[in-house]
Amino acid sequence: IRQNVTRGEYIRTCKDLIDGYFLIKLKVAALAAAAERERAGRTVDLIGYEAEAANAVSRFAALGTYLANFQDAAARERYTHLSWELAELIRTAREKAPAEVDRLFEKADGMFGQMNDDCIKTVHTTV
Repeated sequence: IRQNVTRGEYIRTCKDLIDGYFLIKLKVAALAAAAERERAGRTVDLIGYEAEAANAVSRFAALGTYLANFQDAAARERYTHLSWELAELIRTAREKAPAEVDRLFEKADGMFGQMNDDCIKTVHTTV
């Protein structure tokens, strides 16, 4: 029973990470669009957009830290670097056109793919 509970919690965390990652992508795209509106002369609350995106990254980092507890040191380091990469995307999104957002995520997408692979591997082998 305990193993099934642990496995269920791990799977739920993996699901929450996936949801969180795509929420960050949405928030960064919204920030880039808002910044473009501001560059066009409209009044926009960029701080609000940045705060929402930063909050999503913080939640993702917290879940990644929890998930890293089930991994080796190399995976924990990768998860940390992914969180840093996502935080950096928030800082650069202001300067990018909305059409460039997908390219901004190329490196992070690869890093996230590794994290997702870890989820799958760990669920099927050790938990």
